[in-house]
Amino acid sequence: MILILFGRVVEGIGVGCSSFSCPIYASEIAPTKLRGMLSGFMQMTVVSGLFIANIVNLLLKNHKLGWRISNGLILIAPITIMIGIFFCPETPRWLFKNKGRESAEKSLKRIRGTKDVTGELDAIADAMEDEGNQVSIKELFTTKVMLKRLGIGMGMHILQQATGINPIFTFGGIIYESVLGQGIVALLVLSGANLLSTIPALFLFDRLGRRNLLIYGGLAMVVGHLVAATVFVTGCSQVDKIINGTNVTEEVVNCETSSGILMLVFTAIFVGCFAISWGPIAWIYAAEIFPLNVRASAVSLTTGSNWFMVVYVY
Repeated sequence: MILILFGRVVEGIGVGCSSFSCPIYASEIAPTKLRGMLSGFMQMTVVSGLFIANIVNLLLKNHKLGWRISNGLILIAPITIMIGIFFCPETPRWLFKNKGRESAEKSLKRIRGTKDVTGELDAIADAMEDEGNQVSIKELFTTKVMLKRLGIGMGMHILQQATGINPIFTFGGIIYESVLGQGIVALLVLSGANLLSTIPALFLFDRLGRRNLLIYGGLAMVVGHLVAATVFVTGCSQVDKIINGTNVTEEVVNCETSSGILMLVFTAIFVGCFAISWGPIAWIYAAEIFPLNVRASAVSLTTGSNWFMVVYVY
């Protein structure tokens, strides 16, 4: 058990680092017209992995080595990343800033697959000149404009986790096992809704705009939450069951099947609306609102607020 916990700590460090570096990387290598879609691919990989994991869990739920096999299979993803990262070019913006125009030009030609990158290089040069020198973390908190942006970025991440999306996937299996007797199947439904809703989101970021998706997605999430909670209160009851004739009791939830299904449907609506709005946009938005000279420090802080809120919610 100690080794498992140690492994989870190491894994958590890796996830924490990648969760702030991936949006930055995507936003810096993507062309302007595809920036939203490509930046949102990080969320796409997350929800795809979640869906695949739930399929594996469903297939292995009665296997005597189920959880061991499931945990072994997840090694495929980090091994693929470890190998693949050596084939990824450095971002042109970082190279321009740290190694000069020539290095940035080579990288940009490789990424774009064309030799005509003069216009984009000039745009990068102009942006670097406008942004000025590297900004320290202290200046990030003392400069009014940057402090405002930092508040927006951190606020979006905090509110993203305040929606309760992670507890739904963490405890959803337990909840729907009590409500419907099909916890793993319910998780598969929810992760499927998450995946299917993220796909159109990739194409809507740049067409409808980040703000519109946040507003209307948030409203739809409220409806999903309220209806699921109302159905639970009105259609389910809780009783205390005595365990084996002792003085120890456990809480048992009794729900009509129709109420349980309705709860699952509206929870899936909540998850789908989250996946099309607050799920990916919080990561994209925070990576886009900061200039290059402060982006790494600022996005690390916004990402940190996200994981801090995860701990607080749990």
